[in-house]
Amino acid sequence: MLKRTILSILLALVTILGGTSSVFADDGGYWNQDREQNAYCVSIYRAMVSNFLTIDDNGRTYAEYPSDYAGAYIDEANNLHILLVNNAEGVYDYAELTGYDKVVIIEYADFSYNKLVEIRDVLNNAIDEYGDLGFYTEFGISGFSVNEITNVVDIGMFDRARESTVLAYLEANVEGFTPRSVVFDDGHKAEYTTTTSTQTTALAGDPAILASGAFGTIGFNAYRVKDKVTTYGIVTAGHVASVGDAVYNAYGSNLGSHTKIGTCDMSIVGHTNQGNSDSRFDVAFIPISSNAPNPSITPSSKVSNNWWNSSEEDVRGIRYDYDIVVGMETIKVGAGGTGTGTPSFGVVNSGYVLSKSYTVTVGSVYHTDQVVTSNWQVPGDSGGPVGEWVSGITGGIYLIGIATMRDANNNAIATKASNISNYLGIYPVTK
Repeated sequence: MLKRTILSILLALVTILGGTSSVFADDGGYWNQDREQNAYCVSIYRAMVSNFLTIDDNGRTYAEYPSDYAGAYIDEANNLHILLVNNAEGVYDYAELTGYDKVVIIEYADFSYNKLVEIRDVLNNAIDEYGDLGFYTEFGISGFSVNEITNVVDIGMFDRARESTVLAYLEANVEGFTPRSVVFDDGHKAEYTTTTSTQTTALAGDPAILASGAFGTIGFNAYRVKDKVTTYGIVTAGHVASVGDAVYNAYGSNLGSHTKIGTCDMSIVGHTNQGNSDSRFDVAFIPISSNAPNPSITPSSKVSNNWWNSSEEDVRGIRYDYDIVVGMETIKVGAGGTGTGTPSFGVVNSGYVLSKSYTVTVGSVYHTDQVVTSNWQVPGDSGGPVGEWVSGITGGIYLIGIATMRDANNNAIATKASNISNYLGIYPVTK
């Protein structure tokens, strides 16, 4: 019954805002998970995946998954499900890898995780081959992702008549492709979550920022390494701030102040050739002006007041793909408040990971390799941080990404912090 409930959530349809259903949670909320138990499942997953880690030619660590591995997820009762391929020759003793723990459930599935990722990557490569508009027109696809619960690739279509074209392309480009490995549905569209403001000076609330009449949320204090020069600044969404925009912020409720953070000098929405990235970004970098007087925007490892649990928390680092498992708990901050266009202090809400690598279109612009979480996302939240909160003496916030979009049910869609650092050379200031 539990699995059927989860499957119904993940197979529901996504439409543009105002639609009737979502491929993800239908309430924008989160499972009532026990945080410690959820974190325990995450630790078991990471211990298992640590056996799969390797380093590429650029010195980046990644997971090379075994041929018999089919995926993993944490369910609403905080059990960790490990999926293995039916009748495959065992590469590892997964019960041993997970410590024979009673929270681990071994299940069997038809397709390896590697095969599903191959299908996803072939479609992502087709976006580059055809161009965004050409891919949109040729295939009628609005979004897709590997579904580790149902063991298929979910493909959202705005034109269901093009399904046969998609299948023919996959059959020609994926060795051993079988149509059972994909499921078509409607929707999967998203929208950006910036909004406009009539204010002409700074915005109230630590995380709120204003650029050319639009407001969004600060993602994190950062530094950029470029041509051997280190520059400190902040990160937010690319659709919030364009190159040349002056970006403002106000500390606390000092609404009348005119605090300029700096002028945006990098803004990417969609494809970039920087860093040989396979991802499409929604990110901007604003160097901090040398005369910026505001203590909340000086280089710091802290997440500012009123962000995480109404206190300051140290940013400890980044979570990479191999750290993330479907169902792990997340926390997010946004300055959008109730979403009515009035900025507010950072609103914190909990959620969980719904997809580790999602491709979705806004209009005909595709964003690849996004993380989707059930955290509530409203206009004004664009650029705000999504992360994992870890307790204890060495605890703090580990960034997963910056939330820049939402689906039809206000679930957050985020550009990965790991891609921002790996491919753009922009890193969070950490303790």
